[in-house]
Amino acid sequence: MGKPPALTPALALLALAGCATHAEVDRLRSDIAGLRAAVEQGNAARTPTAAATAPAAPEAAAERPPAGYEPASRFGLPDFMPGLGALYVRPGSMPAGPFLAYDHDNRLVSTVYMIPVADVVARKRFENLAATGRPVRDVDLYFNPGHPGVPGPHYHLVLWHVPKADARLQ
Repeated sequence: MGKPPALTPALALLALAGCATHAEVDRLRSDIAGLRAAVEQGNAARTPTAAATAPAAPEAAAERPPAGYEPASRFGLPDFMPGLGALYVRPGSMPAGPFLAYDHDNRLVSTVYMIPVADVVARKRFENLAATGRPVRDVDLYFNPGHPGVPGPHYHLVLWHVPKADARLQ
């Protein structure tokens, strides 16, 4: 798998803040390397030939969030988050989610999970997270220091259902 990734600012912050021991940071670094390898392996499997022969994903149509989902703005998030969209969540599923993200055309463009860093450090398992059943085109994973609605440091795991360039998120 190669050498572990460099100490990122987020991991360094955890170590300096006393939120994680050096051993925990090393385990996180190893976990991140494993995730990175899995993503790279998945990306390598997407060959131009396979992409050319694969059926095109159906155009996402405007729709309303499913029953039980409420605007995340009710919990302190903005009505529309540039880069993510208008988020909807089932209140009992917070903070992990899923948050359903809709663009300016009211199309479901992604599903977002917000995983607290403290749970990652504690190596908490997140199994059976709800999913939309939509095809996933791309996956993003990035650190967020916290925001209204999910105030503590966490990771956003974003499952894109449409090409990011096609989503109207600004």
